[in-house]
Amino acid sequence: MKYLSTFVLSFCLFALFLPVRVSAQETNGANGSLSLQQIIVKYKVGQSEDELMKLIGERYKRNNTGFFPAIKSVFSDLALKINGEETPELKLYRLLEAEKQAGVEFKKELFSEDANLKNYYQMKLKTAVGAGKALAILRNLPEVEFAESDWLSVGIEYK
Repeated sequence: MKYLSTFVLSFCLFALFLPVRVSAQETNGANGSLSLQQIIVKYKVGQSEDELMKLIGERYKRNNTGFFPAIKSVFSDLALKINGEETPELKLYRLLEAEKQAGVEFKKELFSEDANLKNYYQMKLKTAVGAGKALAILRNLPEVEFAESDWLSVGIEYK
């Protein structure tokens, strides 16, 4: 009787964990790692795509008013180079190219209402590009504070 109860208990535990094991295998990629398609990226203050676009617009308005707008633009860019900074146009170009290389298909700002949680973006990746490669590309950008896998979105799809 003792062996029968042990067998029944073992069988119940096996049956309990079997669906979890199968569902975990279904989410694994070809190399055995979890295949994530979404990441979360936090940009440094003033370095997100939206903020860079706003800066570019302000620079355009400021440099294209009054006399000699081209000269104002050249001196503005020269002042940035002297200070060791880059133009917002160059930063935006680098950011968009990196997102393209990382396979970013869609992105949305997570906390647009809260100023303290600004610059957090959730990005959906193309399936051909792995999350590891995308994270490596985005983490190397000077505009990015951090980039991590979105573990909470495993199994959640955009609509």
